[in-house]
Amino acid sequence: MNYSLSSVGVLLKVTRPTTTATKVVLQNKKSILSALNNSGGRFHIDSTSCGVVSNNNRLSFYTSCQQSKSTSHLLNRNYHTDNKGLWSDYTLNQVTSNTRSLYQPRGIEHQQSFHRSFNNKYYSTTTTISTTNKKKDNLIMENKANVSIFPDKDSATGQVLIVDESTKKCAILDSVLNYAQGSGRTSTTSVDKIVDAIKERGLTVEWILESHIHADHLSAAFYLKGLYPQAKTAIGAGTTVVQKTFKTIYNLDHDFPVDGSQFNVLWKDNDTFKIGNLNVHVYHTPGHTPSCVSYYIENDSVFVGDTIFMPDVGTARCDFPNGSAATLFESTKKILSLPDHVQIYVCHDYPPPERQLCYVTTVAEEKSTNKHLKDGTTKEQFIEMRTARDATLSTPQLLIPSIQVNIRAGQLPEAESNGISYIKIPINYFK
Repeated sequence: MNYSLSSVGVLLKVTRPTTTATKVVLQNKKSILSALNNSGGRFHIDSTSCGVVSNNNRLSFYTSCQQSKSTSHLLNRNYHTDNKGLWSDYTLNQVTSNTRSLYQPRGIEHQQSFHRSFNNKYYSTTTTISTTNKKKDNLIMENKANVSIFPDKDSATGQVLIVDESTKKCAILDSVLNYAQGSGRTSTTSVDKIVDAIKERGLTVEWILESHIHADHLSAAFYLKGLYPQAKTAIGAGTTVVQKTFKTIYNLDHDFPVDGSQFNVLWKDNDTFKIGNLNVHVYHTPGHTPSCVSYYIENDSVFVGDTIFMPDVGTARCDFPNGSAATLFESTKKILSLPDHVQIYVCHDYPPPERQLCYVTTVAEEKSTNKHLKDGTTKEQFIEMRTARDATLSTPQLLIPSIQVNIRAGQLPEAESNGISYIKIPINYFK
């Protein structure tokens, strides 16, 4: 094997009866990024996933890395896959430049693959939960979810494509219709990256999902419904509250429906559905808006919209009409009660300068390090913090056009007699 990372990390070799892999312990994130970029490897770097190295059909990577002067502690798991796709799971206790690694095989095998394509179209993660049947000595695969993130940089939105590889059926979550505020012109640049990926992979779209009525970008749901008429649009039942509120604010026509009928499905708390063979639970997680829901793929991943953000960002604002910091706190506790290994996909990321853009973390990471919610934070402390912070925030740049379109499931307001559609602007209403 020939890796261009020898100057960056320490190469460690792990041998088992059925597979041999070269492990790369990476010491510096900036060096990792540079080395992988030069070598054509694949990577994903954030606070929980330090690196991925690809060589032929072999991948080696680790999560939750903390660096000290002489020791790298890998707090969670280290994974390896061979070219047959069978995963091995080890627990890495400690690695230093002067000592060998200590790997301990485990009976239950968790697999996670983090990588980002260098063509910048999107990056994806694949999580598979499997257990070893000791009698038959084979692997039983369960709830395999392939997740691709398509970032829209203008709105900091992570558009999501969720795929069940066993059936090639998929769901699109929180799509973006690009909107130029200066000219009032829309385009489909961001969402068409998802459309291209669906075509390239031969996927069938079953669902066009929303986590809530967004106030920072226009939804592309109506555009996608035109491309995939068999797919169902779906959002939380609390959408009717948002529709009633903003019908009044925008003084919409009397016959504008506020029953959510613009969508095919309105989710209630604890509803269930399938994406192919994937089992999905819907949790009502309001606080940011009454319409907010989270989508939980059993024992695998949860898509939380605007509730929890990356640990160094915190949580979503609660100062929109019908928002509530107290309610959001309860919603976040529902999410953080899921198993520690479950991956959390956030709808937006606003990273500090030292961190790369990222939309995925874990329940364990959020509980231990989220700056608004880490273990020990009381409800009263959260409400005080959230209320004080929200008082300093300005109105999202695209709130006025976004909500008018999104309460219509992504459809623009009906064109007037001259054939032009118009957005209303309430004067002196929003802060």
